[in-house]
Formats: sequence, structure tokens, C-alpha cells
Amino acid sequence: MTALITVLIVLKMLLHSLNAFSATPGNVAEAAGGYLGAAYLMAEAANTECRYAIRVDAARVKRSAEKEIESVLTKDEIHDFLKFRRKVEFESKEIVSGMLKKIKANNFDDKTACGILSGFIHQNFGTYQELWRRSIK
Repeated sequence: MTALITVLIVLKMLLHSLNAFSATPGNVAEAAGGYLGAAYLMAEAANTECRYAIRVDAARVKRSAEKEIESVLTKDEIHDFLKFRRKVEFESKEIVSGMLKKIKANNFDDKTACGILSGFIHQNFGTYQELWRRSIK
């Protein structure tokens, strides 16, 4: 049950961030990182036993987020972005694995655990995608 409460608290904080967001250069970078991270979490969740609960083509979502972000970067920023992308990809594997373990540790059956993970992943992605889109307007 504590995993579910933690997920709900994180979602509330994300929604609060979305409502308080204003587009500044720092926020654009932060929004890009959040959007990329959320896309990578979705792609990683699609590589687990919960792939059936991820209702989109997560690999396509990941590629789309990468292309959207790359399209607004300068040539000088691309190198840093590629390093950051590798780090996010590595960390997303650990995050999804850890989340799934914590959810299952609370004695949820597999379908419920996958539903909780999927709900978090989809809500997280939608929130960060919206922040990203607001930041580049």
C-alpha cells in the first residue's frame, strides 16, 4: 500500500509542477529532460512482464520524444544531449525495476502491480509531454 501512496504523492507533485510552469530557458531544458525521462520509462516498462499494460508503441514514443527534443537543439547542444540520453536510458532501467519490486513487495498480485506501474508511467508521460509542449511554444 505504501507504494501506491508514494505513486499518488509523486503524481500530485507532477500536476502541481505543470500548473506552476512558466517557459524560461532553464525550464525548457528541465522540460526536455522530464519528457525524455518519461518516454524512456515507458519504453523500459514495455520491456517488462507488464508490457501488456503499456497501451502504446513505447519504442515509437521514445523515438518521437528524442526527435522532438533534438529538433530544437543547436549543434553544440546535441553532444550533451546524447550523453544525457545514455544516462537516462541506463537510469530508467533501474527505476522501472525498482518500482515494480516495491509495488510487488506490498503483496499486490501481478496484474494489479502492472496496473499500478502502467498508470504511473502513462500519467508521468502525459504530464511531462505537456510541460515540454508548453515550454517550446
